[in-house]
Amino acid sequence: CTLNGCLSRSVGKQAIIGADYGFCWRLMPVPGPAMAQPAVDHHTRFQAAVDVIHNLPKNGCYQPSYQVMLRFYSLYKQAMCGPCAVPRPGFWDPVGRYKWDAWNSLGELSPESAMAMYVEEMKKVAQE
Repeated sequence: CTLNGCLSRSVGKQAIIGADYGFCWRLMPVPGPAMAQPAVDHHTRFQAAVDVIHNLPKNGCYQPSYQVMLRFYSLYKQAMCGPCAVPRPGFWDPVGRYKWDAWNSLGELSPESAMAMYVEEMKKVAQE
């Protein structure tokens, strides 16, 4: 599962949500009508939050801390790929080790819970 590869596999409806938080997000496609409405809502909100975070300007007024970025990274990986099942990177890859540690710390958290937590983290960022 790769960061960009995971995003390209969703198909179906599009939606706009988030106006209650001062944002208006255009969403990428989400899973189709075969899914139950609450599950689509999780996926829809998650994809909207991912779009917002990925589109933050690199030199904008909000500069997230490394801790916040690791939190988003770990929740994204858990939501898209499930629990961490890859070996920890070696000593010479400190960034990879930090990312692995953050993802692995989520243990057996379900992808749906990770999606909901990602959205909650994004809401906190939006209020800053």
